[in-house]
Amino acid sequence: MTVSPSGVLGHGPSVRLTTSLRWRDRSGASTGSPTAPALYTGPRLSPDQKSVVVAMTDAATAQPDLWVLGLARGTISRLTSDPATDWFPAWSADGGRLLFGSNRLGGTAIFEKTVGGGQEEPGAEGVVSAAGATFPIDVSGDGGLLLYGQLTTRGYDLGVLTLTGERKASTFLATPFNEAQARFSPNTRWVAYASDESGRFEVYVRPFPAASGQTQISIAGGTQPEWRRDGKELFYISADGRLTAVPVTTDGATFSAGPSRGLFDVEVPEPNPPFPTDYAVTADGQRFLVNTVVDQPTRPALTVILNWQEELKQRVPTR
Repeated sequence: MTVSPSGVLGHGPSVRLTTSLRWRDRSGASTGSPTAPALYTGPRLSPDQKSVVVAMTDAATAQPDLWVLGLARGTISRLTSDPATDWFPAWSADGGRLLFGSNRLGGTAIFEKTVGGGQEEPGAEGVVSAAGATFPIDVSGDGGLLLYGQLTTRGYDLGVLTLTGERKASTFLATPFNEAQARFSPNTRWVAYASDESGRFEVYVRPFPAASGQTQISIAGGTQPEWRRDGKELFYISADGRLTAVPVTTDGATFSAGPSRGLFDVEVPEPNPPFPTDYAVTADGQRFLVNTVVDQPTRPALTVILNWQEELKQRVPTR
């Protein structure tokens, strides 16, 4: 159910968008075969570029589980099968483990699992929050740090968890606004993220670990930043649905960004909390795996009600 700014009420059955993972080059041309239509979210390429992990909603439980797609042979294997929600996967730096968020313990926690088998183990003791969702977002290039998202009374904030030695959690960025979709730069000196502090989502970069000062990357709305592995380019999806590239410099004392350039249009699901990402980029920045909305010609109708406030007043007895 939703209400427009003018007071029009609309309601109807919820619609889950069917998507397909499709490879595109920088011109937007399709490369390779798309996956079968399903309910996908959050595709992430493995560090060796040979596999993709994605959350896919199970038809029996109506909850997402994690699946790993082998790119060389087109194989697909299930990684988790708990009836709870398992999503927001993030690869370890060596590609041997996956961290993910799950509510299987009641509150949401971060788990990790060895790829290829083994039992899932809690991966972030001390990060579990009764106040909201905690889920992994990105692992640093050296494997020592994890960026995670957490729902608080302010909105979505960003934290950092150490993955070596004693696991300690600390806040990276907490404001009255939503910060999401964070990514470490390849040299771990910067963090790109999306924030709605301006009233709409834009992509920003802050230094790590200080988080002091920020550089705005997108101009007229943007989400879902991803780095090229050499740190010389940053990608994002603009508010008008274009996969966009920005040349950047990350190896100096200061961060700098050049003019943005739209590459091609994408049709991905609308961004909704907790803001999963809908594409992955190869290490050389030449190919993109886009979670593309599949045409659904028979979507359920929406019922629109006008002047519902007046009708409600007539039905509610006055004292």
